[in-house]
Amino acid sequence: MKKYQIKLEMFEGPFDLLLHLIKKEKLNIYDIPIAKITKDYLEYLNLMQTLDIDIASEFLVMAAYLLSLKSRLLLPQQKKEDQTQSEEQDPKTELANRLLEYQRYKEAAQELQEKFLKQQQIMTKAHPIDTVQEDELLDIDLYALATSFINLLKKEERIVPMEIVAHSTTIFHRMEEIQHILKSDGKVSFFALLKGASKKKDMIVTLLALLELIRLKKIAAKQEKAFADIWIFPVCNSSEGVTTQVNKL
Repeated sequence: MKKYQIKLEMFEGPFDLLLHLIKKEKLNIYDIPIAKITKDYLEYLNLMQTLDIDIASEFLVMAAYLLSLKSRLLLPQQKKEDQTQSEEQDPKTELANRLLEYQRYKEAAQELQEKFLKQQQIMTKAHPIDTVQEDELLDIDLYALATSFINLLKKEERIVPMEIVAHSTTIFHRMEEIQHILKSDGKVSFFALLKGASKKKDMIVTLLALLELIRLKKIAAKQEKAFADIWIFPVCNSSEGVTTQVNKL
């Protein structure tokens, strides 16, 4: 069977992923524990491989770079005549400088994007819309969605033995089913979608369908608080921009 592959587009690149992991673990960017950040980074890539998601080559290059930094830290330190040269070759300093440089470029790009969007709002008169209390919900990234799926899958494997059958729902068909549910109900629970799948393969198909719909900006995933159920909402594309149809939970 041909594997279904989608690009990992939650992060713009490996540095974006590293900054996400550093922020998530509340690490000091000037004193990054190389061994820990390497372990977390590789666990993320392993998670994507478990889901048969195609990983861009630059993410693998970064993995090799982190392993190289880790190996350099394990080597005996040699005295350097030039202290400045020693500081430049310190793995933690080297990684921190590259991350900070990337962060500056990213912030500058975000600032330009915000100015562009504000300019569009000035130039275009938008239609009045209903006020939505969306600030009560937390945005969910693909990593959190995939992690929740893996945890649920492990729980299901301990309870119900999996049955192998010839017939299986396709990803495209599951995408249509999810969009039909959202069109009818306005929102749907992530766990409810997975509970509706009786077989492990169908659960994976459901997750891949959700990831593809998120990539295509057809849906958005949100939750009220950490570890709570995840809710899926449709995304409306219009001439005024992209909006999420969020009803109060």
